[in-house]
Amino acid sequence: MVALDQRIIESLTQNSQETFKLIEEYAKYCEDTLDVQSGYDLALRIQELGFIEEALALTNRLYDVYPDDALVLLRAELCIDKNELDEAIDQLLHIEEDSDYYVSALLVMADAYQQLELYEVALEKLKLAKRLAKDEPVIDLALFELYFYMGENQKAYQSLVSLEHNELIEESIYVKKMARVLGAMGEYEEVVSSLDQLSSEEHDSESLFELGLAYYQLKEYSRAHHQFKELLQKDPDFYSAYYYFGTSAIDCGFMDEGITYLEMALQHNPYHETLYVTLFDVYQKKNDVDKINALGESAQQNNIDGLSWMIKWSRHLLHFEEYDTVIEQIERYFEMDDEESELYWILASAYAALEDDVNAQKWYEQAYLIFEDNVEFLQEYALYLREIGKRDLFETMMSRIKTLDGSQVDEFGEDF
Repeated sequence: MVALDQRIIESLTQNSQETFKLIEEYAKYCEDTLDVQSGYDLALRIQELGFIEEALALTNRLYDVYPDDALVLLRAELCIDKNELDEAIDQLLHIEEDSDYYVSALLVMADAYQQLELYEVALEKLKLAKRLAKDEPVIDLALFELYFYMGENQKAYQSLVSLEHNELIEESIYVKKMARVLGAMGEYEEVVSSLDQLSSEEHDSESLFELGLAYYQLKEYSRAHHQFKELLQKDPDFYSAYYYFGTSAIDCGFMDEGITYLEMALQHNPYHETLYVTLFDVYQKKNDVDKINALGESAQQNNIDGLSWMIKWSRHLLHFEEYDTVIEQIERYFEMDDEESELYWILASAYAALEDDVNAQKWYEQAYLIFEDNVEFLQEYALYLREIGKRDLFETMMSRIKTLDGSQVDEFGEDF
């Protein structure tokens, strides 16, 4: 019978029809010898090899022979592997509370509910499992993963702390998981302290990224740059690191290297507004108008319309006197989102340049509600008011500027 066991394993990658025929033969052997355990072990082995349909076929045949809760549990896990989550839950509901497999069923059910994005339901299953088996470390690990996924970082931390030095989880893996949750909590110095315990062999791409990110958040850009460089040398396709490597390189004075990686980051994720904003600032420092314009075209093609990008791009267009385009762009944005912003100021400037005083005054008044303490705005508004002959309002703005910063008035002389 050992030979038949081995023949099934060998047939998995060769002949699926032969595999299912052998599974039927093996299930019959288990029935005749009442050796369901061997069949269960083989199903697990087939599952581990990634042949889910074959493992499920064997499990179903074994269940026909011996309808045990262990087989129900395995069948549910295989359904989850096939992404048949509702079917998995239906299977698990057949396991009664007095079953030795009930706590395990709750854990598997929580996994299914989590994948269905029913996080609160998943959490209730894990809490029930915890009440029934309070000393079971597997439950604490599951709670950590779920709390972390839900953004409940303090609770995730508490669940993980209980697993320190537990044989369930290797020390290096524990350190990496702890670094993840500490980073999410903003405890970057502790992240560094935690991950520095690992040897280079124990580090993986994720832990190198977490360490680099911690240094980055601590504004230790030289160390962050070194860490991200080491990561990308080992794993060039770790795209999440491109942005941070690029910006840390620029902070360290490696402008060309930084731009290269920021542009690579944009190629891999052309829908991320932060990349557009960051590259805009870099190109502006280099006075590279052609690249700024190309960036603007890319942003338009990819429907980038976040507020930070809109402000920068509108000011760029305003500088090059593309007033009609500025107005069209901002007013289209306001149709989607009328959030109070610097766009009011930019729109007023564009209308003023076109000598559309009705709209210019309207938007300057809106902008004033936001920028009444901004001297640069008040200077521009005062100049405009003087140009259209609004002397009283002009004097009001001048008084406001003098209150905020008298030196700014003196710079323009008495006729300002």
